[in-house]
Amino acid sequence: TLFIPTLDSTRLSYLMLKGYLNKRPCMLFGGSGTAKTVTMENFLSSVNKVESIAPELRELMIYKKIIFSFMTSPGLFQASLFDNMEKRQGKFYGPKRNKLLTLFIDDAAMPEVNEWGDQITNEIVRQVIEEKRLYSLDKAGEVIHLVDVQYAGAMGIPGGGKNDIPNRLKRHFSMYFVPLPSDQSLQQIFGVIINSRFHQTGENGKYPPAIIEVADQLTTMSLTFWKKLQGKMLPTPAKFHYNFNLRDLAQVVQGICMSTRGIIKDEFTLVNLWRHECCRVFSDKLNSESDKAWYDNEIVSCIGEHLGESIAQQCSQPTYWVNFLREADIDPETGETIEEAPMLYEPVESMEELRNKLQVRMSSYNEGS
Repeated sequence: TLFIPTLDSTRLSYLMLKGYLNKRPCMLFGGSGTAKTVTMENFLSSVNKVESIAPELRELMIYKKIIFSFMTSPGLFQASLFDNMEKRQGKFYGPKRNKLLTLFIDDAAMPEVNEWGDQITNEIVRQVIEEKRLYSLDKAGEVIHLVDVQYAGAMGIPGGGKNDIPNRLKRHFSMYFVPLPSDQSLQQIFGVIINSRFHQTGENGKYPPAIIEVADQLTTMSLTFWKKLQGKMLPTPAKFHYNFNLRDLAQVVQGICMSTRGIIKDEFTLVNLWRHECCRVFSDKLNSESDKAWYDNEIVSCIGEHLGESIAQQCSQPTYWVNFLREADIDPETGETIEEAPMLYEPVESMEELRNKLQVRMSSYNEGS
């Protein structure tokens, strides 16, 4: 996963390191798409490079991620924990090969809350952190003591249908809120990705100045349109899925980076690609004709505001991009595939062409299965 440090992530890493060195569990919480998981994974994967930790200890540091869900039971948690454990001495268990394990529990608040208001899975987590022991599932009454294990976690903000973790568990963590990145941070994050894509040299680089000029505006355009969409398309009981977070913005940028130098031949093609990605990510969520009409008007207006009316007029009609137009290279005599079809992300000439291609692909799939 690509991780671009920001001011907030650097602050969080510093605070988490202070807690880690004092064996204090830490928990990140925040809204969807604020990079809680990526921030924690980046911290845990780099903590063994901290110079203040003895070299012989750095070599032993590992981490394991467990993702909680509504169906995660105490038995599943205990089984996942013991996948990385071995018997040390007597009733003491620790990470395999005498490692120092950090157990990262992602989506910690997801387990089911029973009819009495308890999260029994998180009560087992609390017992493990608090008492450093649990009971064997194989031998009734046998106590297993755990050594060389630290804990970290991430969870969403409680409310709006999302659970909280029990207070008796929460008290063992240092809780750090992960804020939504500032506009400056978002410009930095997505600007670095797009600039590295269109300012590079080599086979996929050497773009004409007109394309680079448009590419430099894509981050600002994406942020402007994303914020306008957030302010206008608010969730309601009939439109509860109208939630546009940073993941959606990242998908737009990811789609832009999927195409190659040979496909993006001019600035109009790049703008059409950006518009298609916004349509794929944003417009496909909209479930009413009036919302889609508003979207179509605003996307053209956004292009005109940032790139000029001439480009907006050239790109006024939507285009559709796919990666399955090319055919595989097949030996005509044996029928064997010499080379797989290249997965080039490119625009389709017409919906009729796309429909025919899909029908051919479906017929081929049905014959093969």
